[in-house]
Amino acid sequence: MSETPLVLSVHLNLPDDCTPEEKEEALSQLRQELLETDAQSVENPASGSAPPGAKGLPPGIDALLVTLSHSGAVLGSVLGAITSWTASRSGSVTIKCDGNEFTFAHPTAEEQSQLVKACVAKLAGKKG
Repeated sequence: MSETPLVLSVHLNLPDDCTPEEKEEALSQLRQELLETDAQSVENPASGSAPPGAKGLPPGIDALLVTLSHSGAVLGSVLGAITSWTASRSGSVTIKCDGNEFTFAHPTAEEQSQLVKACVAKLAGKKG
């Protein structure tokens, strides 16, 4: 019997003055970094385009769905990639999974380590 994969909903919270193109580029960069981890998949949940005359991005274009095993090592690598990515950028990243929510915004190296350990312990059910 195989274990149900863990799915993380990853949302970018970028400054209001970012253009849609900047937001799309930021999401693309984060997606590329996540694809370099052992995640099973990294998908954009965006469905279609914005209605004519609508302002901003289509729904879901500021988010990614990351599917991975419940392995603490895989989860740690995914969270490590997210915290590293946010360390040098404006805005933050919010991760939602199984009723839990974590927000990463410009963490120091020590904070990155503590955040990753806390998230792994909570989501993978392992002690950090």
